[in-house]
Order: sequence, then structure tokens, then C-alpha cells
Amino acid sequence: MSAPQLTNIHRKRPSLPPPSWVLWLMRGLALAALSLAIYLSWVSLTGDSLAGACSVTGTDCNAVLVSEWSKWFNLPISLGGVLVYGGIFLVSWLFSMSRRRMFAWGTIGCLSLLAALSGIWFVILQFQMGKFCLVCLLTHACGIAIAAIAWFSMPKTFRSTGEVRAHVLGTRPAKRAPQPTGLQTSHLVAVAVVALLGMVSLVTGQIQSVYHTQEKLVFADDAPGGGGKPDEGTASPDSVKSDPEADESGTRTGALKRLMSVTKNKVVAFDYTLTSDDGQTVDSSEGRDLLYYLHGAGNIIGGLEQALEGKSVGDQFQVSIAPADGYGERNDALRKTVPREDFQGVEDLALGMQFRVDSNVGESVVTVVEITDDSVTIDGNHSLAGMTLNFDITVREVRDATEEELTHSHVHGPDGHEHH
Repeated sequence: MSAPQLTNIHRKRPSLPPPSWVLWLMRGLALAALSLAIYLSWVSLTGDSLAGACSVTGTDCNAVLVSEWSKWFNLPISLGGVLVYGGIFLVSWLFSMSRRRMFAWGTIGCLSLLAALSGIWFVILQFQMGKFCLVCLLTHACGIAIAAIAWFSMPKTFRSTGEVRAHVLGTRPAKRAPQPTGLQTSHLVAVAVVALLGMVSLVTGQIQSVYHTQEKLVFADDAPGGGGKPDEGTASPDSVKSDPEADESGTRTGALKRLMSVTKNKVVAFDYTLTSDDGQTVDSSEGRDLLYYLHGAGNIIGGLEQALEGKSVGDQFQVSIAPADGYGERNDALRKTVPREDFQGVEDLALGMQFRVDSNVGESVVTVVEITDDSVTIDGNHSLAGMTLNFDITVREVRDATEEELTHSHVHGPDGHEHH
């Protein structure tokens, strides 16, 4: 009796391609996410402000982009999104031209899983920070959708593609020998492991950047002497402490500061120049002390506080603040004429003098704007009311507020230990 001869009657069939709409949908989502990631990277690299999306209530895209967790090994983390979504888009286009479709599916599965996991991770971080970026959330949503489509569509089953017959006299055909046409379990495990390693690299790079940001020591510019402040409720120190190690030019104090972002309950010091729409200088810290304030406590006008959110030491920027976000529009009802007798006891009454008065809305400050023999005209409007305020700001120092400063809702000097 001759030995059994095994012959494969049918050749192995290639795996079936996914429906065309699946690839087109993945390509569209990948292209959208890639475009958003490129835009975020451009904003991060140029230091520009994110336009449009931050106008929605409850979102603060710029604060998210300058947060400590927005870097990966000190590079904008959105560059990783460019690589991931660019890879998905490229592989999905090459899929129809490639004969190694299982490898292409594995690559798409790995990149899409990494995009989904990182998207969930970043959403958790934004919840933790209490700040959200609509552009970032849209990017993550695309990544999660791509992962769902890819893992649902990729072939993961085993099918019989051939029948093996034993040509032995008097024997029956052997059972079908299943041949895998999709990604096997070992392949899927490998894809998941590679994606998880990508997540480990992502989080490791972020932690390294956070540590570098918090521990980076910089030389703060020396502040010139003087005094003054542009707004009530802010604390401006009487003097700025100098460092004995400062060089002869006095341009650096030698005092080492932690580089951190401006967020709620941080003490911030900055130089400023305020100009009107016609270019006239209204106020400036030049020749005066740095302006210190407690961020989030309402120490300065809301528009300026919002513009400083997320900034770091050394950041310099310009911002225009509308009256509604500054000192409000002018109210003619606050301009009143009172008898001169109301100012008895005031020696050398002059224009521009300010007084605190009690009214039915509480204590307010009025300014003398006109004086006659019988009357005095006072104005309860702020001198900058109705003006668009154009600030040129340079952030000089950011530090954590002390418990006492948080309790009193204002700054106690540069080091937080000066008292009233």
C-alpha cells in the first residue's frame, strides 16, 4: 500500500477587503484629526493664541495648551498627534495598493488604539485641570471614532480556505484544515502591547516635561525701584529685594524662580505699559515696582486677568481689553454737582482730588472734576471707564500663594510674608 499523499485542493484565498466606505470614513476622520493636530502644533510652536474656540463658555484652549501636561519631552504633545493621525491616513490610503493587508490592518489597529487611549487620557487630564479645549476634544473624538471603526472592521476570524484530502484507497476525505485569513489572537495581543508601550512613552514624556517645567530655574529680570499701581485691590511692594550675586549692570537679580503657569491661586508679578487707542501712554510700571496680584481673586480687571491665564515667566504679549472687560462704560448718572459746603474742612480743594463716599450702593470713589465758588462737580466713573485698554505685558514672576494670602485674597509682598 502506497503512503498517503496529501494535496491541497484549493489555494489559500486572500482576506477580503473592508467595504470602501469604511476606508473612506477612516481617511476622513484621520484627515480631520491631522489638520487639527497640525493647527495645535503651530499654535504651540509659535506661541500664538488659539482663535475662536476659546470664546465658548467653559472652555480655555490657551490655558490647556500652555499647561504643564501639554509637553512631551519638552516638545508640543500635539506633534505626536500629527505622527499618529498622519500614519493612519497614509496607511489607509496605501491599504488598497498593498498586498500585505494584515500588516496594514495591524498598523492601523495599533495607531488607532493609541489615539483612542491617549484621547481618553487627555480628556481625564482636562477634567483634572478644570479647563477644556474644544479643538483638543474634537481631535480626541476623531481618534476614538477611528479606533472603534478599525477594530470593528478588521478581520479577526478564522475561515476554512481549502480542503485537504488523503488519497488512500478506501479512506474518506480528511477534515477541513482551517487557514487563518484575519489577524490571529497573537497578532491582536502584539498590536495592543505596542499601543500600550506607546502610552507608556507618552505618559513618561509628559511626566519628564512636568518635572522639567516645575524644577526649571530661571533668572528673573531685576525690577527698577519706585512705587505705584494701576488698580485698587492689588498689592505692590514698597521695594524689590535684590540679590548680592546680581551683576553690575543690575539686569538680573540672580534670584532663582520656579517656572510655572499662571493659574488660580498663583501670585503673579508683571511689568506693564497701558496705552489708549491713539497711542498715548496712560500708565506704566517703568521706573516703578512690579505689579503683584493674586490670580483668580479679582485683584485686577477681568479682561487682563483672563489674558494672563496660562502664561509663564518671561512671556511677553499685547492685549486689547474692551470697556466691558475693563472699567465698564461711562455712566453719566455718576457725575453730580454738590454744594461747596459739603467740602468744608478740606484745605486746598483741587481738581483731580479723590474722596471715598458712602452711597446707597456702598462705598465708592469720586473724583473732583470741576470747582466753582458755590459748587463742586464730582464724577464716580473710573478715569479709564469707556476706554479700550491696550496693555503690553511681561510676566516676571509666578509663585504659589501662601495660606494667609489665600485667606485675605490679596498678596502680602514679593515673598508673601509682608503684613498690613
